[in-house]
Amino acid sequence: DDEEMEGDGVIDPGIEYVPPPSGTAGAGTVIASRKKVKTAEQIKQEVESEEEKTERMEGDSEDPEESNASLQVRGRDKRKPQLEKDTKPRPPKHTSVSIYEEKLLLKRLEACPNAMSMTPEARRLRRKLIVRQAKRERGLPLFDLDQVVNAALLLVDGIYGAKEGGVSRSPVGQATYRTTSQDFRILDRYQTMLPAMKGYRQQTTKFLYRLVGSEDLLTDHSIVSPYTSRVLKPYIRRDYETKPPKLRLLAEIRAYPHRNDLNWKGEPEAPIDYCYVRPNHIPTINSMCHEFFWPGIDLSECLQYPDFSVVVLYKKVIIAFGFMVPDVKYNEAYISFLLVHPEWRRAGIATFMIYHLIQTCMDKDVTLHVSASNPAMLLYQKFGFKTEEYILDFYDKYYPLDSKECKHAFFLRLRR
Repeated sequence: DDEEMEGDGVIDPGIEYVPPPSGTAGAGTVIASRKKVKTAEQIKQEVESEEEKTERMEGDSEDPEESNASLQVRGRDKRKPQLEKDTKPRPPKHTSVSIYEEKLLLKRLEACPNAMSMTPEARRLRRKLIVRQAKRERGLPLFDLDQVVNAALLLVDGIYGAKEGGVSRSPVGQATYRTTSQDFRILDRYQTMLPAMKGYRQQTTKFLYRLVGSEDLLTDHSIVSPYTSRVLKPYIRRDYETKPPKLRLLAEIRAYPHRNDLNWKGEPEAPIDYCYVRPNHIPTINSMCHEFFWPGIDLSECLQYPDFSVVVLYKKVIIAFGFMVPDVKYNEAYISFLLVHPEWRRAGIATFMIYHLIQTCMDKDVTLHVSASNPAMLLYQKFGFKTEEYILDFYDKYYPLDSKECKHAFFLRLRR
């Protein structure tokens, strides 16, 4: 009875019930035709036995290569559009060349005369580099396409923005120039090529160069400046009064053997001489720069404008120096290097050097960079220098990789 009820009286939800036609059946009879339309979700799955499971696993493991191959084909089809996008030609990236790199490129071109005689491109590039160098030496402005385009866009935007009554906005895609360690530095003009390797040491100069400068003994004579054609006197100042700690120590050492002789008198002290830079000073100055600044500095270019330099000597020993670049801009001069030997500090030597360099450019602003950890910042502020910018990693491209010196700098300006 139960089986009959399950088969006839109960309607399975997976079976569609079709009512019988009215004319084919007699009274008291009902014919129901059943049509199986079960879906996979509606079919009740029976519990698989262990044998069926093993058979199913074997069937799946028989064709893993086919399934893997199909997956690889699908993956390739998906990667094809990405590869097509990646293989599209990208526009070349152009980077600006610093003055230091321009000088190196010009030297390499001049060192290869065969390349310039063969290719017109090399000759054209050499001519452009020579023109840029000549303009830079004379303080003339250089043509910069980016600045010209940006200025034109700003002008057009300002005119049309004012006509429309709206606020003028900067054009889309306008380049913003920020000072980074890879941008142009005025100090690049004094830098020579060095391998950027960790622990690199600059070759030391001879002891004679470090002590005397050179064997040239004709120092008491005037020189003619190639920059202004002025006749420069042998000395800027001869200081007989200043007694730095080094001189006091030397005087005590000389007087010690005669401490018991009351009638002994020492020799008169030699003055501290302030003079203009000369060719025999360059080897010693470079050696001091390698010791107290960073390797690779060559200040031979300062001989082109000795009017804007000061070298301090005690007898024939260089104890301090200062240099200024007069043609950074038409109304701006730049103090590039200023150093007093640690044993001769606290005597007013740096104060006089800054005063002298400022007096050489009375009609120009004077700018400089000073390290963030340098106490000379207070000395510059006494002369009226004001901080305009704090530059991160300014000295990053000069110091060696393992250097622990502060690489950040303040940009100071003395307005006239």
